[in-house]
Amino acid sequence: MPCAPDTLATPTGRADGPDGFDYVGEGYRPPSEAHNILIQATVGCSHGVCTFCSGHAGKRFCIKDRAVLERDLAFAERYCTRQDRVFVIDGNALAMPTAQWEWLLEHIRRRLPWVTGVGSFATAMDVAAKSDAELARLRDLGLDRIYMGVDSGLASVLRRVRKGIDPE
Repeated sequence: MPCAPDTLATPTGRADGPDGFDYVGEGYRPPSEAHNILIQATVGCSHGVCTFCSGHAGKRFCIKDRAVLERDLAFAERYCTRQDRVFVIDGNALAMPTAQWEWLLEHIRRRLPWVTGVGSFATAMDVAAKSDAELARLRDLGLDRIYMGVDSGLASVLRRVRKGIDPE
């Protein structure tokens, strides 16, 4: 689902114009990704109903337009030459269609050739929705870290927190 224009009309962390990343709301990343380039390819979380997560409250899940991502990559190309990794946010960006991921990873490689790898959040549902061939293709294009919240192996806990998966 593409982001509606009004979703991007009041981004935080971006000055109007070409100088800054287009961040909508708060962005979250693992501590190990603290010094990396953050590209917000999606807004919110496609699952969005886990009882314990408030990180994406008030954000309706959507996928940012390629033109917005191009501007962010141009900014990174100019100002982020010391960071050697990219972390793709928001909640579970792996929910993007594989074709969008391929486009993004190819553009990261072309625009930011010094970048050595790309990471992102994912849910178990996102990983299961992609074929082994799709995951291998994304890995070949540079997606080398996927962070998943494995909150429990107990079916009763997973149901209670509304994770949307079971231990199997």
